[in-house]
Amino acid sequence: MIDAGIETMIVSCNLEMGESYLGRIVTKALAIELQQKGIDPCGENGEYHTLVINCPLFKEKITLPKYNKQTYEKYCFIVWEENN
Repeated sequence: MIDAGIETMIVSCNLEMGESYLGRIVTKALAIELQQKGIDPCGENGEYHTLVINCPLFKEKITLPKYNKQTYEKYCFIVWEENN
C-alpha cells in the first residue's frame, strides 16, 4: 500500500500499542518499528485501524479537523472535533 502511494493514518489502536500511535502516518519505518515490537505491521490481528487520507485516486488529500485522543476499555481512538 505504501509503495502504491496510499497514505493512511492510525485512528484507533489497542492499549498494548498505546495512544502515542494515534495520528501517526503508516510508513515503511513505522512498519519496521511495529514489527520489532511484535505487532503485525498491517494490523491484521486488530492491533490498529487506519483511515486513508491520500491516494492516487483522490483529487486531493483529505484535510482532517483537529482531534482528541480517548480511551475506552481496551482501545484508544481519535475523536474528531466538530467544525464550528
